[in-house]
Amino acid sequence: MQTAKSVYPDYQDEVAFIAVDVDPDETAETIDRYAAQQGYPWEMAIYHGDVQTAFGVIRQPSKVIIDGDGVITFRAAGRSHNAEQWREALDAVTTLPLTGTQVDTSASQPDTNATVTGTPQAPPTLTPPTVAPPALLPGTAEPTPPTLSGTTPSTQPTDTPVPIPPTQPPAQPAPPVGNRVGQSAPDFTVTTTNGVTRSLTDFKQANQPVVLYFFSST
Repeated sequence: MQTAKSVYPDYQDEVAFIAVDVDPDETAETIDRYAAQQGYPWEMAIYHGDVQTAFGVIRQPSKVIIDGDGVITFRAAGRSHNAEQWREALDAVTTLPLTGTQVDTSASQPDTNATVTGTPQAPPTLTPPTVAPPALLPGTAEPTPPTLSGTTPSTQPTDTPVPIPPTQPPAQPAPPVGNRVGQSAPDFTVTTTNGVTRSLTDFKQANQPVVLYFFSST
């Protein structure tokens, strides 16, 4: 766990770390003494055989990383992982994708600082010609347009656009529960050496990734 301790400060605000003892004979006092000697800053949990079985842990140390949705993103056994591998695994559950792109709109904006030289020319004024109405013949009056009774002006139907509500993509079903990468982690509840209960349900509700580190002090 020394390698994990070296990268822990960079992720402690985003990822929960819990070390789970796999030795049923070790007491909370023994675990706390071991953690103090090693300088481990995270929470230490007492033995939970059901959790160890649910995650298929048969070797120690074993580590499992679960993202904020409760899906296993990484698991491994042994001490062969270096700091770079730890960071890569933790970045996968903490790094957010880029949203949107920035568009350069400078080309479409008017240049308010532009300077125009020379004397501005006024546009020419056009006067429409005067057209006299045709003269009436002697003894005639101004004609009036015919009026049709019983008719009303026709109106064309107006098409009112109906807004189309945005469609939401269907929610993706959660992966099946299991203990392999890509599967939903089995629900678990552990008790720390301080008597605090931690569960996967709580981490999922907070959308917080969690690292389970199965270990033994001996």
